[in-house]
Amino acid sequence: MNSCVLLLAAVLNPGVTSAKEPPSTLYAHPVDESDPDLRAVQARLAAVIHVRSEFTQTKRMKALARPLESRGTVLVADDLGVVWQVEHPVTSSVVISSGEMVHVDEAGRKRTMKPSRKPILFRVMTAFVAVLRGDTASIAREFELYFATTDTGWEIGLTPKQRLVKRAIRDITLRGSETIEQIRIREPNGDSTVIDLSSIDTNHELTPDERRLFPR
Repeated sequence: MNSCVLLLAAVLNPGVTSAKEPPSTLYAHPVDESDPDLRAVQARLAAVIHVRSEFTQTKRMKALARPLESRGTVLVADDLGVVWQVEHPVTSSVVISSGEMVHVDEAGRKRTMKPSRKPILFRVMTAFVAVLRGDTASIAREFELYFATTDTGWEIGLTPKQRLVKRAIRDITLRGSETIEQIRIREPNGDSTVIDLSSIDTNHELTPDERRLFPR
């Protein structure tokens, strides 16, 4: 399996099963833009410019007896894009900006792709960044939105509008409090993948090296 492996498999390949499904009640609550709880979450997310966190992605495939797991860091810069850096089991990185995706494998080889080559991935990552910005208007162009509060925070649900995306993704659930803490992607066949975020720094200042990771 190449070094895009576990990071991108959730949105590019079928066969992921999760032990814990998101609450079914979330998808009974379409977004109401006048909801004061939603407005408070939007304001809180929009106030965060840069976020850096560690991630653990667990993937269970029907063809495998044991789950696959990857770990690393994710950096979200409101004005630049997203950087996923996988540190285990292989070293690689994926940088996604509005115009392209750059994959760097463990040997340092770079491969650049435009949104037209990986439209589903770009839609998912664009939605992820838009949620971090509290920008539900942008997300609504591609997804139906759902929102609910929980005992510990909130949940935002996304179901794709486009047929191409519907064939790969049933829904995406984002859970958090101050910012996103978990991403859960379910596929039409019931398979899913879970990305848990930890050590979240919502006041992160980009270093010069981090800025150089993004396309210029």
